[in-house]
Amino acid sequence: MHKPIYSPCIRICSVSPETKCCQGCHRTLPEIAKWTRFTHEERDAILADLPRRGERIAAGQSAFEGQSAFEGQSAFEG
Repeated sequence: MHKPIYSPCIRICSVSPETKCCQGCHRTLPEIAKWTRFTHEERDAILADLPRRGERIAAGQSAFEGQSAFEGQSAFEG
């Protein structure tokens, strides 16, 4: 039996030009677009990182540590 695909979407879908992340779920557009094609392990890794991204964004920092907002990308983008 297949494991259902969980989505962190909270229906506040607006991508910030500064952070390049959705203001609701903190995923990048490529992560959102590829969500159903990621493995469960890839999704779990992104899900684990979302709270940290949200904290960094709230503090006015890049969602991706050590990078400017325009350089930030998920490890699974490409």
